[in-house]
Amino acid sequence: GQVLPTGRLLILADIVSEGMGALQFVRFKLKPLLTARFSHIPHFIIGDPSGAYRAQTDERSVFDILKAEGFNVRGAKTNNISPRLAAVDNFLMGLAMDGLPRLLIDPGAVNVIRALRGGYRFKAKKDGEFDNTPEKNSHSHVADALQYLCLHADGGRTFGDLNGFGPARREIKLASSKAWT
Repeated sequence: GQVLPTGRLLILADIVSEGMGALQFVRFKLKPLLTARFSHIPHFIIGDPSGAYRAQTDERSVFDILKAEGFNVRGAKTNNISPRLAAVDNFLMGLAMDGLPRLLIDPGAVNVIRALRGGYRFKAKKDGEFDNTPEKNSHSHVADALQYLCLHADGGRTFGDLNGFGPARREIKLASSKAWT
């Protein structure tokens, strides 16, 4: 994605894989896409904060692999679902400074489009209510990536400083309990 000075977020492409490790994904999917279509645009990666955790098999994290392949990698400010969903809503529902939609998705980004068209969803329970967490399916990783991108592109304007779990803390002043007795 690319954020324009007007506040618009452009989704220019997407890529997915199944059964492919991080190193193979970078070398055979990500780098070829960036080289072919976006070599003139500076880029960095915003990832799930858990990408910094090391694997037990080789003691390298996904972030370590990306950095070794030459990428600037940053973990998202939070993995909390509420601000992530709100960040996407903020871009979907808002208008940029130029009066145009804040989020523009290239028609070739079919995985993001499929996720937004209902592939990414909350599972219905037997009582007709919905789970509090999204269903894990083929669309969930793409939707998660969009959420991390929107959360980062917002720059903290909407949600404050998300150092883990929500908006910046405000000072709480204790009041005398005498007023309530």
